[in-house]
Order: sequence, then structure tokens, then C-alpha cells
Amino acid sequence: MHVVVYLLPECFYFVLALIIKLVGVNRVMKFLPPVVTGPIIICIGLSLAGSAITNASTNWLLAFVALCM
Repeated sequence: MHVVVYLLPECFYFVLALIIKLVGVNRVMKFLPPVVTGPIIICIGLSLAGSAITNASTNWLLAFVALCM
């Protein structure tokens, strides 16, 4: 049962990628233009900022190396 739960996201992403591949990127961009996707990416980044600061404060050397890459 646990294996099925772990495979559900991967199956969903595979089906979504297959639909985008078959329909085409240009058609998808009509529904999700940069004006829509930009703010969504900003919201995701802002929601992860607290976690990033917490993780970086535990190991500054690793955080610095990750920023340099």
C-alpha cells in the first residue's frame, strides 16, 4: 500500500508531462502565460524562504557552497 502512495505523484507528473508533450507548449502557454506563472513562482519562493534560512543556519559552509554553485 505504501508503494502505491509514493508512486502517485510520479504517475501524476508523468501524465501531465505526456499531455503537455502531446498538446504542445504553445497551447499550454495560452492558459499559463508568464504573467500567471511568475507570481506563482514568487509565492512558492517566499513560502520556502523561512525553511531555507533555518537550514542554512545549521551549516553555513554548506549554504555558502550551495550559493556559489
